[in-house]
Amino acid sequence: MYQDSYCECNVKRQTPAFIKFLSGLMIALCVITLIAGFIVFPMLIVFLILLVMTYFFLLNADLEYEYLYVSGEIDFDVIKWQRARKRLLELNLDNVTVIAPENDDAAKAYSGRKLKSLDYSSNTGSERYLIAFKESGMPEETLIYFEPDEDLINILKAAAPNKVHVK
Repeated sequence: MYQDSYCECNVKRQTPAFIKFLSGLMIALCVITLIAGFIVFPMLIVFLILLVMTYFFLLNADLEYEYLYVSGEIDFDVIKWQRARKRLLELNLDNVTVIAPENDDAAKAYSGRKLKSLDYSSNTGSERYLIAFKESGMPEETLIYFEPDEDLINILKAAAPNKVHVK
């Protein structure tokens, strides 16, 4: 049905300024509680708890998304700290309604509707694309925002020309 193709695209998510601020604040609190722990022993327990919380906070602050297309399937993965990979979604092109730039007329048909949306983009203001899809058993469509490169768009357009809109 779909031609045998392979393409992958990585997008690093920009860390918002408030997350950078909170990261610095949590690291500073760790240092302060460590120093206080040498004076008052119970503060070492607070330090250890804060250290674990900071680790998990920082782990989720550095994200990269990978879009992978293989023969009719689009996979969305998240990579944390450039080493921990997790599959977010496997999407079959048969379930896709439309793939279009966010400001395209086909995508604007979905604006204003209260649909579940997933943001797998970089948050840099680059041109985002929208995928609208409906899985069997789901009551409504779901929207995915992502930033594919030109190669991925061309392969998707070749695989599903009626569903993919380009500028």
